[in-house]
Amino acid sequence: MNLAAVAVVVATVEEGSLTEAARRLGRSQSGASRLLSTLENNLGVDLFEQDTVAAPLRLSEAGERFLPFARRMLRAHDEAMTVITRWRH
Repeated sequence: MNLAAVAVVVATVEEGSLTEAARRLGRSQSGASRLLSTLENNLGVDLFEQDTVAAPLRLSEAGERFLPFARRMLRAHDEAMTVITRWRH
């Protein structure tokens, strides 16, 4: 699972839009969209409701179930990076 794609999911939820999430993550909107699409294809589910008029974007039921794990994955990654960085110095 690509952590960049996981970060797109979390940022999209927090920002309320894929465009703002992409901006926050320093990615193009199309790049963030591709990451999200690939993750959804790999999982076999839509993580967000497909209602294109809805703003902010809403998580699907699968997305609601995935979000806590996504947040934990990102926290674990950050913690691992901190531990290794401190160990190296």
